Amino acid sequence: MKMKSAGLLVTCLMCIIAVNGFCEEPKFVPLTWKMVSDVRNELPNLNYYLSEPFSIRINEQNNGTTYGINDGILVPGENNHSSKPIEFTTDVTGTLDNIIDVPRGREVLDIYFPDNTKKNIRLKFARNMHKDRFELVSAVINANNYNLRFPGEAPYLKIQAKLNIPDIQARAVPISDERNYSSTGSVFISTINQVTEHPQYGALSIAGQGSSSKSTIMKYIKLVNNNASDRIMDELIGWYIFEAHQEGIDHDFAIAQMCRATSFLRNERLMQAYNYAGFTSTPGWPGRFSSMRQGVIAHIQHLKGYTSNVRPCDLKSPLYDPRWDMLNSFRGRIYTLEGLSQKWAPYNARVYENDIRTIINEMRRYSFL
Repeated sequence: MKMKSAGLLVTCLMCIIAVNGFCEEPKFVPLTWKMVSDVRNELPNLNYYLSEPFSIRINEQNNGTTYGINDGILVPGENNHSSKPIEFTTDVTGTLDNIIDVPRGREVLDIYFPDNTKKNIRLKFARNMHKDRFELVSAVINANNYNLRFPGEAPYLKIQAKLNIPDIQARAVPISDERNYSSTGSVFISTINQVTEHPQYGALSIAGQGSSSKSTIMKYIKLVNNNASDRIMDELIGWYIFEAHQEGIDHDFAIAQMCRATSFLRNERLMQAYNYAGFTSTPGWPGRFSSMRQGVIAHIQHLKGYTSNVRPCDLKSPLYDPRWDMLNSFRGRIYTLEGLSQKWAPYNARVYENDIRTIINEMRRYSFL
């Protein structure tokens, strides 16, 4: 009888300990900015894991310095294709090599992960704007830096932790319209930046029709910034949807840019200047617009300038975009977020691209919550 009582007591104690989180089994959880901040000096002691398996296929275009002859005609040499993709799995352990503090506090973690080629390639993970994970943005292969592109959400860093919290899993949500979306299966194939990316592999178009409703967008912004004014949001989002539709611009895209530039309507300087795209001042333009609608029109006109040589269709309004003439060298040649990021944020293109993708993904996902 005493043995049964003792066994029951041990069982109860184990249950109590488990409930209070002292004896939790390690769980895989996303590495967050808060975790990094709290244990920054101890980060080299952590084991790192990938959230998704993926592979990198290097496909470098020929630089034109070698040639061949075909039927008496001089032709460029064949492209140099890698013979074997570099594969990464979720069951390998990565080690921290370096922490890079970039402008605006967007830390980048350099992690060495074993791969099937045994090159121990260094992968770079950047903190996203919501501080909830570190996403894969680039790789260093044979001392060369490469930006990475994925058909859906990029893999992110996970760690093992004894925390009394539920497992967190990422949902892959198509970035563009489902009819133009293609997945490679459980293993993601990323294309190195020397190769032009086909639109179906996750490229996000500037032109098109947005899919998020005004009410959904307002709820999403309110979720991020609880202090956002309902009155201002209602008018601002309404103008964005209307003006984007007039010019054939995806309003989800434009609104995502606005949210990033204004820090979800928190930036009082830009909000009061109606400068929702965050344009810097130019000769003859002081950096502010005279009304909310004028600021929205200028932003949409600027996006229109990237995708088309045609002037904005609303000829009843003047050209409000103060940077319209600056687009002349590449006007009508840029159609996707990937291309625009190189011009809009040339010194921080990959991070900027990830931020816009994240906002659009979350905004569209919020429609289903």
